[in-house]
Amino acid sequence: MSKRKQRRKLIKCKLTGIEGLGVDSHIIPRSFYRWKGFKSRIRKHELIALQGDDSFRPQRATAKGIYDNSILVLEGEALFSDWDGYACELLVKLKANGQRIFVDGKEAGLEIADYDYTKLKLFFVSLLWRAHTTKHLFFGNVELDDSHEKKIRQMILNGLPGEVDDYPVTIGYCEDNKGGWLPVASPWCSMRGNKKYYTFFLASWIVQIRPDDEGCDPDEHFYALSPHWPLRLANLGRLQDLTIFKDWMLPKMKERWENEPGSWTF
Repeated sequence: MSKRKQRRKLIKCKLTGIEGLGVDSHIIPRSFYRWKGFKSRIRKHELIALQGDDSFRPQRATAKGIYDNSILVLEGEALFSDWDGYACELLVKLKANGQRIFVDGKEAGLEIADYDYTKLKLFFVSLLWRAHTTKHLFFGNVELDDSHEKKIRQMILNGLPGEVDDYPVTIGYCEDNKGGWLPVASPWCSMRGNKKYYTFFLASWIVQIRPDDEGCDPDEHFYALSPHWPLRLANLGRLQDLTIFKDWMLPKMKERWENEPGSWTF
């Protein structure tokens, strides 16, 4: 028996309830670590793992990503494969196929007329569920209320993505980072008024998910994933001007660099 199989243990699948051997389930699919122009900047043990809790010493990950074998059995993991593959293929090809949206002469975003809302929305809500369910400290910021965890789990099991107002998802990019890469960082938790948001960093994309089903705010409605209009990607401006980068990412990257000079790449 291989060492890999020896490490697998009998679990109860947190998605299906089926008992079986746990499988190495990637929270962020491994495909997102293999993008052209992205993997070339990554060598083993050089991904950045930034944690919101300052007391946590950063962990390093390999180019295979971060996985957890205590969440899913094979039957549960299989539910994600089609959505994961579609999201990676769409986002990899997106820059070449997107039509630019202009407002007052400035690029406001990109638009994709033909896309599969069901697959893309289920990819993102399943990503939120996986990040909540794992005990890996990299995703320690992501917590769902029990009622929302149950509802999202049922959406996944039934293959039903809900409407635009169900766990709204928006995708953005930085105009000075097109096709570039972002630090592989822990999801960022933030508040806007009384609403909570989780921000995920997927290669060159900044994805924001609201962990509730209370409807979109007017300012996010235009860009939210919806079955009723094209896929729209927001131009977030310059990366260096984003609050999330200036006030959180950059200071933490500098701190890691000062503490371990030469051992972290950004």
